[in-house]
Amino acid sequence: MPLNLNFIKQIKRGIHEPQLPITVRHLRPYATQAQIDLGKLGSLARDPLVKIIEVPGKGEKVLVSGIMGNKHTQIILDENEIRGIIERFSAFSKIPVEEGFFKTAVGNFVISAIISNQESGSRFVLKKLGSY
Repeated sequence: MPLNLNFIKQIKRGIHEPQLPITVRHLRPYATQAQIDLGKLGSLARDPLVKIIEVPGKGEKVLVSGIMGNKHTQIILDENEIRGIIERFSAFSKIPVEEGFFKTAVGNFVISAIISNQESGSRFVLKKLGSY
């Protein structure tokens, strides 16, 4: 299913999640002891002040939110690094990655991503469980 490029353009910041059926909206992920390699984002993941890590796309500065407010970092990921992190979440959770919306939880993180094979590339938001 090809991803609508206009849909990506409409999303200025953040990732808008589709509505779940009412029968499963009450289900919530919980933190586990599982560890996942986040590459360059590892130091941000370990920082207790950081609650949300947003990767707006390839070649763009990573944004963090938390007790200190919203801040840009000097960390920039390319498309392969973004895809690698998404693939690791996919492999650990056994939820396949397809073009479009992807969401899963591993360890103490929930990842919400938009996967795109088009020029715009993929993006994702990591939220620490219990922080949103």
